[in-house]
Amino acid sequence: MGVSPVRIRLAVLADLDGIASVHTQARSAYYRGLIPEEDLADPAACQRRREIHRQRMQDPACTVLCAELDHELAGFALLGPPHEPAPDPRIVGQLRQIHVHPSRWRQGIGSALHRACIHAWQAASITTGRVDVWARNPRAQAFYAAQGWRPDGHRRPGPADADFLRLTLAIPPNPAT
Repeated sequence: MGVSPVRIRLAVLADLDGIASVHTQARSAYYRGLIPEEDLADPAACQRRREIHRQRMQDPACTVLCAELDHELAGFALLGPPHEPAPDPRIVGQLRQIHVHPSRWRQGIGSALHRACIHAWQAASITTGRVDVWARNPRAQAFYAAQGWRPDGHRRPGPADADFLRLTLAIPPNPAT
């Protein structure tokens, strides 16, 4: 019996609970010990994240992708315009979130989502990607470095008195063009 392939697809509103759950579980795993436990487990915060994802799914400037493995939502990615002004937002995109359920880490799901993000940007003629990574999250920093992302020297305030680091990536041209 072989390994099931990861399936990437556009999110639909029926995915909201799964997306909010994956986001909460992943966030809890990498913030544990750095943010108070009651903040990580706050049901109201999970509901707020669910509502934010609903808004993003309905925003034509954003793209939400889901990763399924064994017929379960295992991760998601959110693409949109840059948080901060870009030289030209028509060619600079922001990877706003990429989360994989902790029970599914190291199974290729994050990499599959990342590849799908690159393809979506190529289809939209985006040439530069941005992502903000929490300075206290070496796991995410290592993941993005392995995908070719590099720090660009910009920072912005983040949780628990730690900054977000901004990384950039030159998006290769779409081979189909």
